[in-house]
Amino acid sequence: MNDYFEKQWVPKIFLIITAAVVVASLYSIYTSYQMLAYSTMAIIAGTDVLLVLIFVNFAQLTISINGNELLLAFGWFKKRFVINEISSLEVADYHFRDFGGYGLRHGRGGVMGFVAGGKRGVKFSYGPQNKKFFFTTDQAEKVYTGLIQSGAKK
Repeated sequence: MNDYFEKQWVPKIFLIITAAVVVASLYSIYTSYQMLAYSTMAIIAGTDVLLVLIFVNFAQLTISINGNELLLAFGWFKKRFVINEISSLEVADYHFRDFGGYGLRHGRGGVMGFVAGGKRGVKFSYGPQNKKFFFTTDQAEKVYTGLIQSGAKK
């Protein structure tokens, strides 16, 4: 397969919820700054910053196939796979109940999920321990075919 690159965003509702929480907490500091201790305001503001950093890190899933390597990344959390060590490759539907959300998730049956949205993805086993992984993609069939052509086993 020629090189493949995709960026996938989590659903916008999570951006809206994160922004609402941050705005509400900053507004509470603004309206009651005379009653709050500086340490309390610092904790609230620090929590807001942490929430924004976490959201930014997990807001976008990067999928890259380059030569004999598959890269799945959420911000600074990256996992690289040697394609010819991938087995039990299949296109699968994403079900919210299997992973309980979006981001880097531990799903049912011990599957590690890289989930950013969409309804379909690719599921596979990796390495001698046959660890199970799943990632969502907008082009599941194309990614599946490309991984097979690059040496992954069905």
